[in-house]
Amino acid sequence: MGNDSYFFQTERLILRVYTKEDADILHPVISRREIAEMTIMIPHPYPKETVYWWIDYIQKNIEKGEGFEFGIFSKSDPKTYIGNIGLIGISKQHNNAELAYFINPDLWNMGYATEACRLKNKIIVNFFVFISIDG
Repeated sequence: MGNDSYFFQTERLILRVYTKEDADILHPVISRREIAEMTIMIPHPYPKETVYWWIDYIQKNIEKGEGFEFGIFSKSDPKTYIGNIGLIGISKQHNNAELAYFINPDLWNMGYATEACRLKNKIIVNFFVFISIDG
């Protein structure tokens, strides 16, 4: 399955693979201090050039089957970036992965993470076989 085949929807959300064109709408969210405080891998400040590296990193992980991260966008306005969700640290040897996500702090407590996680669970069941999902 090519990277462009990963496109999923809920009532309010679109989950899809990032493209370089997303950098301008990603950076204002990913560079927020609150995101850095809630994640291990995202520093603050987050230089815009690093967004391009991150998109490449995510795409390479998908190609290698080592991670599957998707952008969460508004279905009613696909240019509105809500956050990120994915399986990271996939270990085929140990049959597990970690569920990781972040949501734009301006959109916290609106149910977006719950909605995205429910869809992610359906994706996992349909595409992957894991004994354990941590997160």
